[in-house]
Amino acid sequence: TKQPIPLAVVRVFESRFNYLLFTYVTDRNGRFKFLVTPGDYYVTCSKPGFKSYTSELIPIRKSDIIKLDISLAQEMLAGAHANSPLR
Repeated sequence: TKQPIPLAVVRVFESRFNYLLFTYVTDRNGRFKFLVTPGDYYVTCSKPGFKSYTSELIPIRKSDIIKLDISLAQEMLAGAHANSPLR
């Protein structure tokens, strides 16, 4: 449906040691933000009723601003597939 997903759990991990740095819950508009130091990270996102998401490696350098649009596929019993973005 491409609708924002509120109350999804987003986590940021430092990739080298697989260390959890932040956990955040998306707002009513499906938005989230984190402030991190330069390094390599990955992001996970989950919400009941949707398939979990894990990003590719995200390299962050000094002064980088990254916009990450995440689409979660709904888990459906009948095999239909729908995506909803987080903003």
